[in-house]
Amino acid sequence: MVLWVLLIPAILYYLVYRPLRDSLQGRQALNWPSVQGSILDGHAVGRRQPRSNITWWYASLSFYFPAEGAYYGNRFEIQCGSEEAAEQIVRDNKGKSVTVRYKPGDPDTARAYPDTLAASTARRSSDSLQP
Repeated sequence: MVLWVLLIPAILYYLVYRPLRDSLQGRQALNWPSVQGSILDGHAVGRRQPRSNITWWYASLSFYFPAEGAYYGNRFEIQCGSEEAAEQIVRDNKGKSVTVRYKPGDPDTARAYPDTLAASTARRSSDSLQP
């Protein structure tokens, strides 16, 4: 019984609250200032889905950007079809510039826009940009 009391809020957080929060933040970010940032590094990340043999692959990219007189960094992910595709996106984009929107007064809250990157044929992961 105690397990369910702990498990249900965790499930609701990941299935309802987190995607809703990320979606709302994405809409708000459209009004935030934008700057050019740079991709520092990245790596392929595989996440195996529970109760299946499916692994979802992501290119996890770290970036930095200037804002409000200092430099800030963050990370985002692009969902890919395979490990090789994720590694290719990392290789193609290391050192490239990326458009970044940051929250005024709180530049640690920032969103990168992968549509400005090379080979970004995959869609962005919804949980990737939470600082």
